[in-house]
Amino acid sequence: MKKFAYFLIVLLFTSCGGVDVEQLRQYSAWLADVDGKSWVVRIDDVASDQVTGRAYLADKLVAEKHPFTATIRNGRCVFSMPGVTEDFTVKVKMKGDRITCRSNDLEVRSFTLKPIERKTFKSFRDQFVSPIYKVKVSKDVTYARAEGYWSSYPDVDESFAKIYARRVPDLLSGPQSLDLKMDIYLPDDNKGGLRPLMFLIHGGAFYNGDKQDEPIVKWCRHYASLGYVVVSPNYRMGFKPNHESIDKAGYRATQDVHAAVRYMLHHASEYRINPDWLFLGGSSAGAITALNVTFMRDKNRPGTVLDEGPISKLATAYKEKIKVRGVANMWGAVTDTLILGNSTATAIISFHGDADNIVPYGHDYPFKNIVGPGGEIAKSLRKLFPSNDQKSGKAQDELITKMYGSQCIDQYARKHGMRSRLFTAKGKGHSLHVDEHRKISSYFYTIQDSVAYFFYRELVPQPVSLRHVSKNSMIYTFDKSQVSEIYWQVTGGLILEESDDEIRVIFFGDEPKRSLIVSGKYKNGVEFSKTLKY
Repeated sequence: MKKFAYFLIVLLFTSCGGVDVEQLRQYSAWLADVDGKSWVVRIDDVASDQVTGRAYLADKLVAEKHPFTATIRNGRCVFSMPGVTEDFTVKVKMKGDRITCRSNDLEVRSFTLKPIERKTFKSFRDQFVSPIYKVKVSKDVTYARAEGYWSSYPDVDESFAKIYARRVPDLLSGPQSLDLKMDIYLPDDNKGGLRPLMFLIHGGAFYNGDKQDEPIVKWCRHYASLGYVVVSPNYRMGFKPNHESIDKAGYRATQDVHAAVRYMLHHASEYRINPDWLFLGGSSAGAITALNVTFMRDKNRPGTVLDEGPISKLATAYKEKIKVRGVANMWGAVTDTLILGNSTATAIISFHGDADNIVPYGHDYPFKNIVGPGGEIAKSLRKLFPSNDQKSGKAQDELITKMYGSQCIDQYARKHGMRSRLFTAKGKGHSLHVDEHRKISSYFYTIQDSVAYFFYRELVPQPVSLRHVSKNSMIYTFDKSQVSEIYWQVTGGLILEESDDEIRVIFFGDEPKRSLIVSGKYKNGVEFSKTLKY
């Protein structure tokens, strides 16, 4: 400890003795090595005859402070560090950058003392992870026109039987020409960078639901606040209780959303969209639609819908190709898992209750408790809508083909090397994001955060990650191979060293707030900012 005291005396006497007092004022922290140990000295106050400050042994992440005072009298420096060492008076000799201190025939070895400069810090935003933007909404943007029963039927807390019965007159009167509309949620961001595009498609059994349903609006606003351009489309709904009509309802939804996606890609420059950053998501019928838009091709269409035309039938002026980066499948299904092979580069995240009797978790009939084989509702509705369903060749009481749910989708995806993750809600049924009264549930936020992280890994496959060797280690390592710019900032401490793949940090134990911030930009333009608190 005496040698440490001598080191501080050298520092203070050299500066306070008139060698370079202004330099001492300029730099608030200094670094020196004494007998192989590093010390950080912080200067609190510099007067004409006295210097006060704190010293820290830089051998662990959070260092203990040692207050000191140095008083200048008649060319000598009297140093005091109560509780650590007795007062000393010393004389100093200086030659170049080497300082020799002698006192009472004791000698401190020569060493180099250097100021610690605070490096430039540039603040970036934590895009696509944290809510950082205000959100603007463009409502009721028309993207196509088509023949159908209706395109909006807001969700209410009623049984499907009541919901179905209310629109029977519209089914009997036949289809009409409809304007298909969508709401566009935009992050209030004027920096000029390109943004990902996300579609969130409401559910409702291809019969009811609306782009303004509460869960969809809440999700749209959240993801737009992360930096996505988010679109909530309405699409054609309604079907008579026969196999062909139900098939067509699902297919028309696919045609509609396909047109909406091409509309947005056509206007990519207007909305500052990166066409390679396209994501789709939906719940129930919305998930089925998202999966079909992503994976279905004209060759995969069932025979019952061929007279509806190709998938790209609507909005033919928009000829952009659709290449989906990731899909959020919320209790959805496909008629054949083989269609997933049409886009094996697409990542899939799925959420499903394994007791779902509306859309199967595995391979089964969807909506079987409502319109499935032998269902009471199906039997009663047939009195209004008799049909032999001759085109499909299905038995009269089989309204819907069996489908492959999230479990089957995940199994196929993993088997064929696709990036896939399945969240299974044990013992849970349909619509995990809302309760029995269609109010937001806690699982809503699990889905929200999981989707954000899953999609982010498609935008940034290798995010900057700080690796800490041990709890008290001062060294953090990282891989910045995907980074174009990176900056560091410490609160309640200092960065002592920085290289291409690691930094050395010290935190001061007497500081109430201590944190390490890393901020920068990836090579693809995505900005990031992470804060670690101590």
